Amino acid sequence: MFPEFMVGVVTKDRYDTLSVLLKSLREHLSSCIVVDASDNLGLDTLRKFNFHCGFYNVLNKPVVFNKNLLMRFFLENSDRDYLFIVEDDIKILDPDVFYEYIRVSKKHGIPHLVFSEKGDKDCTYKLNEDVDVHEHAQGAFNFYTRECLERTGMMDERFCHNCWEHLEHTARIHREFGYRPAFWHFPDVAASFELLKYQRMQQNNNLGKTNDEWLKKDRLLFMQLMGWDDFPPLSKKMLAIEKS
Repeated sequence: MFPEFMVGVVTKDRYDTLSVLLKSLREHLSSCIVVDASDNLGLDTLRKFNFHCGFYNVLNKPVVFNKNLLMRFFLENSDRDYLFIVEDDIKILDPDVFYEYIRVSKKHGIPHLVFSEKGDKDCTYKLNEDVDVHEHAQGAFNFYTRECLERTGMMDERFCHNCWEHLEHTARIHREFGYRPAFWHFPDVAASFELLKYQRMQQNNNLGKTNDEWLKKDRLLFMQLMGWDDFPPLSKKMLAIEKS
């Protein structure tokens, strides 16, 4: 029997994809909390499809605030061991996806995993039979252990634009737990594309589809802004999740 987990869903003005996500989550709706940042309450969507889950409306807050709300609720108001934060354009293909992420985390001692839409055939580095390491991830499906958030804390709310908040938070988690993968690389469950998928690929701000020159400049700028001068350079030998 797996320990209990909580699923936090963040949404804003995308009730078509939210409905698809919640339908695919039916087996786990009792574990769900939806945070809606739009002006128009998504309660109608929840009622229409008879979705019985928690609901908060936060009125036009950036996504980082909504994710932190879920983390705070998880830490302060729940006794569950694992948190999944899911954005509204994900669709669950296998209801056992949550148990698989928990299994891999427990087996390999990895406190934070991030879904990559690329699939294991395109992974940058295969750590073992259960874990792939990907260069880039949009951060739309994130797994955390309770210890992970208790030790690392919330996301940095200075990052008000989508994607940046999870880049910094993941790097901070790796640093806190003594792991040293190259910055901007993310461990994920192997063959996760069989368990869940994006309903529609994002056309803007897609960190997985951006040109190399942009990535080089933005990696450097991001590290300079954060004062990070001790992360290892990007090279294949540094991509394994190894203790410092």
